[in-house]
Amino acid sequence: MAALNWLVFVAVTVASSALLMALGARVAGFTTLNTEEHWTVVARRYWPARRGVSMAGKVVPVAVGGVLGWQVENLPLAIAGAAAAYLGIALVALRMGRAIKPGFGWRDYLRSLQMGFVHRWSWLLVVLLFVPLCSDSFDRTTILVLTLGAFVLVLYFRHGVLVVERLLGLQESPPERLKQIVSAVSTRLGRSEPRVRVLSWSAVQAFAYMGADTITVSRGALECLSDAHLEAAVAHEIGHLQETPTKQLLLNLSGMPLIGLAAYFPIVEQYNVGVYVVTVIACWWAGGFVALSARGLDPKALEKRADEVAQGHVAPGIYAAALERVHQVHLVPVVLDHEDSPKHPSLYDRMKAAGVAPAYERPEPPSVNLRTLAVAFPLVGTVALVATAISAGFVR
Repeated sequence: MAALNWLVFVAVTVASSALLMALGARVAGFTTLNTEEHWTVVARRYWPARRGVSMAGKVVPVAVGGVLGWQVENLPLAIAGAAAAYLGIALVALRMGRAIKPGFGWRDYLRSLQMGFVHRWSWLLVVLLFVPLCSDSFDRTTILVLTLGAFVLVLYFRHGVLVVERLLGLQESPPERLKQIVSAVSTRLGRSEPRVRVLSWSAVQAFAYMGADTITVSRGALECLSDAHLEAAVAHEIGHLQETPTKQLLLNLSGMPLIGLAAYFPIVEQYNVGVYVVTVIACWWAGGFVALSARGLDPKALEKRADEVAQGHVAPGIYAAALERVHQVHLVPVVLDHEDSPKHPSLYDRMKAAGVAPAYERPEPPSVNLRTLAVAFPLVGTVALVATAISAGFVR
């Protein structure tokens, strides 16, 4: 009977989180795509719902798992509930992806999740390797483990992401077209050619790996961008590689404080879980402080310098057109607030900086209130459902 209750509970959680997320997205402005409207209008209207789905995919599963873990004290049930809540929201995210890009399927969605983890969170795997090596106190062994872990993290931030991409089969050899573009841009910049790889990803993206003197370009970018636009994107990424060795080193060192997350056992043993949570927050902010305290290392300053490199080595207006094309493909608003775009200036401002007058007025950023409303529907509704199931004794 308990197993049947579990199955029913998981199915209802999936369905309710999906329905509530769809309702929240609808209220936030996600409606049928109107191809007669200018893409900037559609992007601005869709954005609160899209960001709401993204945020709900992080917040709702944590809330559901937390309530189940706290009230029922059943870890497998907590994991199952969190996974069910995430699956329901993922179904809505997939539907939205198909509305924006016909042909977008589960494989594309899962690959996007995979790439997001590799580029943003894979360093956690390094930290987890050092957690069991620490003792229950801050003795010599723990200090040595944390010191070694800090240096391993620096190496990981220089080369690790590329290694993980290769191990997961996310990289391909570059086509001759891309090789020629990289060669031409490098010659104009008066530098040696960086290594270049292609990411097996349908999104329009490109990345620079400073410590490894490597750039990657997604398969989606090769398919959607013209040679001129691709040349501009490559020039931007090579611009990142031209940061001074000192600045590149400081950027890598900014990740060292994160090794503090590996000190779980000594902190919890000598203090409590609350102190560990505070430590996690402190380590996170310490890394950002190291980067921001070094002049010119804040993300937007780095992007501005890379923009200047691209603008100076491609035909006038091409770089701005390339940026606009990427935003149009992904339906990203031309103006975003800092929370939505902490690293990059808004497209409208980048186009003006490139000397190109956009063919539309500067719009207001998408509504933050609508985004919050989109998250509130699945968060409040799904947690209320879980609390009701617990109080009724349906799950134990």
